[in-house]
Amino acid sequence: MALSAILLPTDDVSNTGWTFGGSAPEATVWESINVDDTSTAYTVTTTANTYVCGLQNMPAALSVVSVTLRMSVVDDLVGGGQVRQFLAIAGVKYYGAWYTLPDTSYHDVDDVVTTGGAAWTPAQINSARIGVESDTPAIGGRHACSFQRATVAYNPAPPTVDVSRHLASVDLLLKK
Repeated sequence: MALSAILLPTDDVSNTGWTFGGSAPEATVWESINVDDTSTAYTVTTTANTYVCGLQNMPAALSVVSVTLRMSVVDDLVGGGQVRQFLAIAGVKYYGAWYTLPDTSYHDVDDVVTTGGAAWTPAQINSARIGVESDTPAIGGRHACSFQRATVAYNPAPPTVDVSRHLASVDLLLKK
């Protein structure tokens, strides 16, 4: 039975041109996007830019079933332009689709990202980075992202058995 885990950003890896906004702006991208709150803190850009953040590790697993990225995005001034999110592993970016920002309301965008072939491995996910790429906003616009996460569906590792306790119990039974 597959389980799922939500993995949140943990640190800034790179940031090209994204700044910070909101009623209580944070000092880093990852702090601006790790809580699903569209008004307190977010990261914004007025030109084509990219940010990349570290990602929490997933629980112990035998295998990964799927990875779904979610971002909450808006062009908060005029609407328009496009953004897409990605998972980066060992320098390779696995993109979701370009999303056209239709208006000045936040939209939650989900993308299932794949390797294009073999299934993800737990080691790949534990080394992954998460990010957003923006094209140039409409004239007078600015793209904002207030939240991003990865949800990993996985098959858990089997529980470990304490063999020494098991052998001690068997030994007691044999002595009776």
